[in-house]
Amino acid sequence: MSAKPLTGLVQSASSLARGISVRSSALNPLLWLTAATLPTSLGFAYLFREHPVVMSVLVVLGAGSVGLSWLAFIYFALKDPTRLQSEAFQRWREWFQATQGRSGPIPIEPGTQPPIRNPQLPALPADNPDEI
Repeated sequence: MSAKPLTGLVQSASSLARGISVRSSALNPLLWLTAATLPTSLGFAYLFREHPVVMSVLVVLGAGSVGLSWLAFIYFALKDPTRLQSEAFQRWREWFQATQGRSGPIPIEPGTQPPIRNPQLPALPADNPDEI
């Protein structure tokens, strides 16, 4: 096996990883671990396909990282859904709740807002409906 295809694969993977926009949440470290473990373990499982025990261990390792990510997602979705939100959203929500607490809701008296107009649109020509 030559090193040229492997080098090209590593370079393309690193260029793709640089373009990823990351939103930090509780699952972030586990998702990065899965992103590193899954292709690596499945790639080595393919290389060791003549050794069924080693190949099976590597496949279970790769599938286990995906399963662990799913279990963590389900756990956080049921027990603490706010940890699945990005840090930026959590900061915004805390700021919004703090400012709402200070000023309170803005009262709007009925009838003080101008009515919403519903403009009449011109009718389509009835001559040939296919010319629209």
